[in-house]
Amino acid sequence: MVRYLLKIDLLIKINNMQKTYITVLMALIFASTQLTAQVKEFDLSTYQTSEYKRSSLDLNTQLSQGASDKSSIYDKQLDYKESQFSSTGQLQSTWDYIDFKRERIINYGSNIDFYGSYGHTKKDSIISAIKKNYSDGRIVFSVNGFYNYEKFYGSRLKNSWYINGDLNFAGRTDNTTTKNDSIIKKSSFQGNPLISSSIKIGHAHGRMEHVSVASEAIYILDDLESSGLLTRTLTDNDVVKLADKINELKQERFFDERLYRMKVMEELIGFLKENSLIEAESVKVFNIISDYHFMAGIQTRTSGKRLNYDISIKDTYFYSNNESARTFNYNNVDGYLNIGFQANKPISLKWQRNFRSNISLSNLPILNAAARYSIGYYPNTRTYFSANTNVNLNYRDRPDQYYELNYTFGLSFNGYYYLSEKMRLSASMTLYNDHVENALVISAENMAKKIDNSIQQTCNLALTYYIF
Repeated sequence: MVRYLLKIDLLIKINNMQKTYITVLMALIFASTQLTAQVKEFDLSTYQTSEYKRSSLDLNTQLSQGASDKSSIYDKQLDYKESQFSSTGQLQSTWDYIDFKRERIINYGSNIDFYGSYGHTKKDSIISAIKKNYSDGRIVFSVNGFYNYEKFYGSRLKNSWYINGDLNFAGRTDNTTTKNDSIIKKSSFQGNPLISSSIKIGHAHGRMEHVSVASEAIYILDDLESSGLLTRTLTDNDVVKLADKINELKQERFFDERLYRMKVMEELIGFLKENSLIEAESVKVFNIISDYHFMAGIQTRTSGKRLNYDISIKDTYFYSNNESARTFNYNNVDGYLNIGFQANKPISLKWQRNFRSNISLSNLPILNAAARYSIGYYPNTRTYFSANTNVNLNYRDRPDQYYELNYTFGLSFNGYYYLSEKMRLSASMTLYNDHVENALVISAENMAKKIDNSIQQTCNLALTYYIF
């Protein structure tokens, strides 16, 4: 009991740096409450995501190869020769399907990752009389699939229950052959298979709505109005209908990007004409749609509040076989209790504030807790700036054996500035204070304790220019 009181007392102590974080956090909260100006009267937080279906299949392949040959001459005589050859290949494939309806969401998919490598080295030393051939090969693969189902209920479809499941299968094989003069030695390692599966069942109050398409619709309509191209006064229904149309088009996938651009232009210009928002297509209308739609989607914006709680069980089985060591396998079953809360608010068209927190407890026991607060500024769909602060706590305890405590306070700033069609400027800065505490129980009266504190700061600045 004394040890737990000491740890609680440690957590509530606030040093000067932590006071700085709290001061910045309060400043961010205060600033966000003052930023209430709306470019349009339309309230983004009232937009509800329209129904859609989307299926995607992505394929990525990588091949690499290298070779070298070198020699050494000692006292005008060839002494040492070495030649090397290596080759690697990787294949990744991801399939994802989502069927989004107001009353339920179905999402499932799979991922395949295959990696293979081969290397050969030959060494020959005349003076030292060393001849050695060495070759090694490795195959690593993983296959996983998932299925998520969420059912909404209630008069406003704001409550839901959900079930998520996944299955993973992975393996690895290493083979090595070494030939030294006339002696041949072979070894192999097989970590095959690693199988894991998990299932999660939970309930949620509230739901999150994706409002990025609504903000894009407002930007397009606002620019058309500023350019004198609109033929009538806008209504909230115009924003909703255009946002739904954009959301529908975003689900389209074409092998040729030019076909997608042609369809978007035809559909959106047709929509504006059918709803009597413009008289006819023009170069200005074309440029406004192209500017906002094809450069949009850099940052996803959501709105709403959601409290969720769930339990999950994960089963893991692993088997390995190494000729130079022992063969072993294990099977673990772990249980988790999770509680999460999220509250995102589009303060206006250009400002957004987000809050997210989560607490997870497992049977090991392990306690994980995290919270994050951020403010974002979006002058258009191509440029954004954000300031974030977060707190993380991880605690692991084995009675009469050891305990581990780690907590982190952090600040981060991110920006992406669209200078022109060919030029981008991006920047990020992070500042973290990390505290790690480890204690090992030696005896009932003796405990070895170690405390580490660190401050980490990073800064990145990049200017990108697209030549073609």
